[in-house]
This record gives sequence, structure tokens and C-alpha cells, in this order.
Amino acid sequence: MRVTNNWLKSRVQTLNMILERPTCIFNPGASASEQNDGHLYLEKANGGYKLVEIISAGGSERNWSTRMPAGNMDLYLDGLIHGISLRNGHIEAELIKIRVVEAGLTPDVALYSGNNVALLQAAQVNA
Repeated sequence: MRVTNNWLKSRVQTLNMILERPTCIFNPGASASEQNDGHLYLEKANGGYKLVEIISAGGSERNWSTRMPAGNMDLYLDGLIHGISLRNGHIEAELIKIRVVEAGLTPDVALYSGNNVALLQAAQVNA
């Protein structure tokens, strides 16, 4: 698959949504000094792409990546999205474990086992 500018922009848009960040750099009717803090976007120049975060309404920026070719940026974004997914899965498993223990049950399966769903349901019945 050829990695296009539009493809990369859509992946950054997904990243903004996953992280619950502003999905646009400016709100409708905003002036140049009213950029959305936390918005992530791709800066494109001759050397490739760089992932950047807006850190002030006036447009100050923080680099999230170095400048790289499109294919490498696609892999970088893939790593970020997968890393967030892994972290969210871990938090979910920890929350299930807490609920199970609070209900007086002993988690007797691996933390990431699908059997934790049954334990959570039992914990909710016992609560």
C-alpha cells in the first residue's frame, strides 16, 4: 500500500480522537491566536513528516517525532496507536481485578484472560 498524505492525516485524526484531543487546529471563527491546545497534526516539509502538538493558543508547538519519510511516519503512528490500545487493555484488566476483589472473590485466572468477564459479572451480582 502506498502511504499518502491523506492516509497519514486520517491516522493523526484517529490519534486525536483516541486521546480525546481537539480534532481541528482551529474552531470555526477562531483567529490565528486561538489554536486548540493539545491538537496533534503533521507538519510536512522537504525532509518528510513530523508529528507536532499545539501547546498554546498562539501556536507554540512541541515535537512528538523527528522528521521522517511517509512510510516511517505510518509505522510510527501505528506504534503509538497500538501502544495506547495495549495500555487501555491493561487499565481495563486492572479495573476488573479491583471490582472482583472488592466483591470478595479471588481472581483465579490470568489478569488478561477472557474469563475475567465472568468474574466481573459475578462481582456485580454479589455487590
